[in-house]
Amino acid sequence: MVDFQTVHKDHQLQNIQDVRNFYRDAANDSLPAVSWVIPSNEVSEHPPALVSRGESYVTGLINAVMRSSEWSSSAIFLAWDDWGGFYDHVAPPTIDVNGLGLRVPGIVISPYAKLGDVDHQVYSFDSYLRFIEDDFLGGSRLDPKTDGRPDPRPDVREASSVLGDLANDFDFSRPAGGTFILSQHPRRDTTTGPASSSPSGTTSGASGSPAASPSRSPRAGSAGSPSPGLALGRPSTKRGSRTLLEIGAGVAVLFGAGLVTWRLRRGS
Repeated sequence: MVDFQTVHKDHQLQNIQDVRNFYRDAANDSLPAVSWVIPSNEVSEHPPALVSRGESYVTGLINAVMRSSEWSSSAIFLAWDDWGGFYDHVAPPTIDVNGLGLRVPGIVISPYAKLGDVDHQVYSFDSYLRFIEDDFLGGSRLDPKTDGRPDPRPDVREASSVLGDLANDFDFSRPAGGTFILSQHPRRDTTTGPASSSPSGTTSGASGSPAASPSRSPRAGSAGSPSPGLALGRPSTKRGSRTLLEIGAGVAVLFGAGLVTWRLRRGS
């Protein structure tokens, strides 16, 4: 992000912080409304980096939010910017002249995510921006025709009728889910298989723990089995909430798995 011209022109360089400050703020219950945490190549899950290092990195970030008192109003979006090079038989839907890409996984994590839900809406990374804009900007959009700077976008993706609404993945009719802290370095049992606590979040959630809501992400996410500690919740209008937005990759030239989390503003 330090190479983005708009970051320089808008005098936002001071907003780019060391990831250690995120852990500090989570521990002090002082996360900003929106935080975007970008990993280094070493934890990006892209070759030659080890997938296990990326899993450990993302698990540590999620654990930090869950251990914070701000977990009760947080939402985490875990996404990947790459599809692993595997063949995808589903053609991307047409949205504008730029189109969408191959399907990649997306998982939502929050105390209010719909339990065990698989979201079949079509999403792109623009959907995350829409969610933030709806939550914190009252639905305002950056329009390339009026934003006052060179903007090659052909349209406002967030306003597309093709893309779904992440707010539909939340369920506030039930009590908030608890935390589900995973080990960053789980051991493998050679007799019974993978340990029950896995950084990749592929085991079944225990009763009372937050459940996963796999969503279709930058373009459409692959359907997957529910995972523990992963959930989603709906934004609200109450001020003073926080939002951690961590995309462990998937932005510009960055690589790897990504995590998106932010504080939800729940209505009174």
